[in-house]
Amino acid sequence: MSRIRTPVIVLVVLAGLVVVLAAALYGASRLAWFERQASSQLSEILGWPVQVGDLAVGYFPLPWIEVDRLVVAGNPAGDARPLAEVSHLRVQLPWRTVLGRGAHVSSVTLTAPRLVLAVDADGVGNWEPFVDRLVQLGGEGPAAWSVGSLKVEEGGLEYGRAGEAPGVVLTGLAVAAGNPRPATPFDLDLRLAGQAGERTFHATAAGRAMLDPDADVYAADELVLAGWIGGADLPLAGVNWAGSVDSARVDLAAGTALLRGATIDTLGVHADAEVEVTGLDATPTIAFSLETGEFSPRMAAFGVNRPLPETTDPEALSRARLTARGTLSTAGLVVGSLQGELDDTHFDGSLRLPSGVEPLQVRLQLDVLDLDRYLPPDDPAAPTTPQSALQELLAGLEALDVEAEIRVGEARMSGARARGLTVTLTPAGGEATP
Repeated sequence: MSRIRTPVIVLVVLAGLVVVLAAALYGASRLAWFERQASSQLSEILGWPVQVGDLAVGYFPLPWIEVDRLVVAGNPAGDARPLAEVSHLRVQLPWRTVLGRGAHVSSVTLTAPRLVLAVDADGVGNWEPFVDRLVQLGGEGPAAWSVGSLKVEEGGLEYGRAGEAPGVVLTGLAVAAGNPRPATPFDLDLRLAGQAGERTFHATAAGRAMLDPDADVYAADELVLAGWIGGADLPLAGVNWAGSVDSARVDLAAGTALLRGATIDTLGVHADAEVEVTGLDATPTIAFSLETGEFSPRMAAFGVNRPLPETTDPEALSRARLTARGTLSTAGLVVGSLQGELDDTHFDGSLRLPSGVEPLQVRLQLDVLDLDRYLPPDDPAAPTTPQSALQELLAGLEALDVEAEIRVGEARMSGARARGLTVTLTPAGGEATP
């Protein structure tokens, strides 16, 4: 059984169990003893401590149930921080469900739900025992539930390592789903804000989603994305971004994930991406491709508060394009194909960043490089040859742990030309040798 479950589905299942409990004693639901016994009865059904606040039942226009303050304990003993809390739960259901002739719920609304998710030193999530218990209660056979409308309002979520401050905190979480049911696409609208470290962000996503818990397959299509990120060393105005995804699919049973037709627009950069992940259940390997449209490196760097150095030609570093294909695994990052343009220079090559102590390895080939454009302006000690100019431009890399070989078809400077120039960088303080 997969450890990964959608928190919203957990709450929907829990809401369904509240419905079953109330429906079983529907005729007596107005009696005071029912409210007093609701917590113990639900806890007994679940085999997990659950606290139910005020419970109300109505009949018009359809049967409905409301619960104020529903709390799910963090462990079977009930002595840990709550796993989930819901300020208000409202469920509306048709008579056929009340009479036991189906598992359809007309609508579910969760107000101010809060999830506290934590992973221990062994990588086990605090939610897993509770989710496993819900799965056991669901029994064997295909899932047959359906919800006409699901709404989550004012939600929150914390995620991190047990015993530590949460690494990610989500607030203002809102979900609207139209007619979700197993293995069937449904409309989804998601909105959230949050904080991760010193960064703050908010984001929206709208499109089609599909949940197939029986096959452990989850998908989203035609997603439209937008958001903002700020804080820490980013500019005060932050960074806006927008994107889209044609198709995203996670098959937990097979241990694979696919992302197709992904785009992102931010800082004047438009990029298209494809991602394929294998080995999710063991050792993941990510294969990716990335292609940008033409953009300005100088403007993009300025947008993240990292201005590029001034150059003799103020138009230098103002036009670029990049294509990269590679893999990311426990062995490190390998970009086997790296191609692009910088101003009037075309380049191709590769890079490798091992996960161990080995240095970053870079191999690049450039066709033509006009060095005059990139030197500092008004420098009285400016180099006089293409070789010395290229060495000065690369001087900032000498202190980095990088191993590089850069070949230049033709380097130009002050009317001089150098063909077949090769520059080699050695790791950790080595010299750039032309």
